[in-house]
Amino acid sequence: SSDLNANDADKRATVSTYIETLGLTLHHRDTIVFVWWIFIFCGWTATAVVFALDAAGQAGSDWQNVSSLADRLTVEDKSRTLLIAGSLAAVGNQLLGWGSD
Repeated sequence: SSDLNANDADKRATVSTYIETLGLTLHHRDTIVFVWWIFIFCGWTATAVVFALDAAGQAGSDWQNVSSLADRLTVEDKSRTLLIAGSLAAVGNQLLGWGSD
């Protein structure tokens, strides 16, 4: 009797059964490539923000030469900006994960 119940449970169709039956489809490949590009662009964007902040606060840079004293970035300004950006990224990531469930 218990063998019959175990066999019936194995025959039920689940999402994973269908995915294993289909294998890696064109849709899966396109999704993987899309996610890879997102990872690449996120890394480039994060690096670009740090370089832009560094250039904006560097003494003798074009930003320093054309901006007023109030618009120039100090080390504290750059640190605060990176802290806020990192905090928003951490909270945003959690909210995105929570919202997708």
